[in-house]
Amino acid sequence: MKKNMKNIFIFFISIFYILNLNAKTDTITNVRATNLHLMNSKTFIFDLYIERLSDKWLKFANGTFTFSFDESFDHTNLDVNVIKTELKREVNTGEPDIPLHGYQFDIYKYKDYFTIAILGPNKYEDCDVVSFNKHLLIGKFQITSKKNVLFNYNLKWKKPYNFYQACAYKLQNDSMIKNLIFYNANDNVEMDDGSLITYNLLIDSLYNVEKRDVVFNTEYKGRKKVDYFWKIKNEYGLIGYSVFKTIELPDKNIKLDDELIATWKQGEFFNSEFISKGEYFKTLNYGRFEDEILFRGGNYIYSLFGTTIDENGNETDLFLDSSSVKIPRAVIVKANVLKNPFVDQTKIEFILDDDCYVKAELYDLLGRFVKNLDNNDGREINMLEMKKGLHIANLNIPKTSSQGIFVVILTAYPILDSTVEKSYAVIKVQMIR
Repeated sequence: MKKNMKNIFIFFISIFYILNLNAKTDTITNVRATNLHLMNSKTFIFDLYIERLSDKWLKFANGTFTFSFDESFDHTNLDVNVIKTELKREVNTGEPDIPLHGYQFDIYKYKDYFTIAILGPNKYEDCDVVSFNKHLLIGKFQITSKKNVLFNYNLKWKKPYNFYQACAYKLQNDSMIKNLIFYNANDNVEMDDGSLITYNLLIDSLYNVEKRDVVFNTEYKGRKKVDYFWKIKNEYGLIGYSVFKTIELPDKNIKLDDELIATWKQGEFFNSEFISKGEYFKTLNYGRFEDEILFRGGNYIYSLFGTTIDENGNETDLFLDSSSVKIPRAVIVKANVLKNPFVDQTKIEFILDDDCYVKAELYDLLGRFVKNLDNNDGREINMLEMKKGLHIANLNIPKTSSQGIFVVILTAYPILDSTVEKSYAVIKVQMIR
């Protein structure tokens, strides 16, 4: 009986070994060092995220992560601090016991590298869940050189991996059988078991905090309205934005001083959603926001500033980018007849540089009013509201009129703007029959 049981056990172990031998390696985790920012000549900041790629684990238990800069640099001269984490953090008491309900961070510094060690809770129910295909911020780390030296900021994972660099991911409870992984509800899953599962260690490029990659744009929308909007790739360290406006009126030789037209800062209206505080390295788009201008015919210069905190803890505005826009005078900038002379009908083409009310009137040589012209929709152009841009007026001479010379008078009235006078365009046309 004992011999049969032994044979059965050997059979199942053999099957398990064969399945492992033929099984495809499963990448269950990404660990990424990202948002690498050079704050100044001695300070470096980065985020460490973990991403779950498999159903073989659910909760983060513990891990060690080892990095190095230039290997010729003495890493014992570094201060490494955790300034933010999404894990439930427990104060490190210095005792060797496993934390009860949270996570403890320990930093170990050696000549050639430094190690970030995270020790998780003793109980499964106290460990933090990592959602599938989601990123959990293990920590935002600030690294400062204690000596007045410039170290190589090329952060990299330490290689070769001849030391313990792994994570344990809990499904439920630790397995009672050491080194035997069934991937069921009673396992502590290692980051890499040497055969069936593995992981990716990823690292992004260093990003200098002074390089913002900002594109700020303005666009005249008509009716004395300007839209401004921008995109930015790196807003690390920014706590808000401000937009200023400068007005130049060349014909009057006037330049008005900078005017603050909008500001968004921490604690103010909708700022919590407006600014990401630079924690994610991605392109962010802001706007469109609207500004109403005062004077036509001028050049309006809009400047974008980012608000930061200086070394003394004071707010300061950092110039990011600017854009200018020319404000039209709300006039007819071009008008001509498409066919002249003509038989019975022709078309008048004209361009408005802003939204206007327009009249298109036909007179004979004696100055007598004949009719209003129509647009392409058949509507009479008599104080008709028209958008800026190209327009067509249809001219049809009444059958009762004799051939000869006629005059078309176009009149444009600025909408909701008494600061600009109406403009005219006069076109002579000849009708033959």
